[in-house]
Amino acid sequence: MPSPRTRKRWRASCLLAAAVALVLSAGAALDVLATVRAQALDLLFVTRPTRVAESTLIVGIDQRSYTRCSPATARSPPGLAASMRGRWTRWRPPARGW
Repeated sequence: MPSPRTRKRWRASCLLAAAVALVLSAGAALDVLATVRAQALDLLFVTRPTRVAESTLIVGIDQRSYTRCSPATARSPPGLAASMRGRWTRWRPPARGW
């Protein structure tokens, strides 16, 4: 059984949470914060000023290399995922198993 002090703190926390929820719900229902919401969405899509690129890199890759470097898919042969493990790192599974 919680102590009277704990029950009092719990009750105060619940009342505070209910008051905040009521204020936010009323604001949403009355669309009071529409401007703030629109500005927040605009902030997500703000871009940096355009500047001239200092250099350009063109990368070319043939189909065979692309196929070999692409991650294993459901249509890949069964052993491909195991053969790809550790291709870009030096990590290898332990020799004796896990």
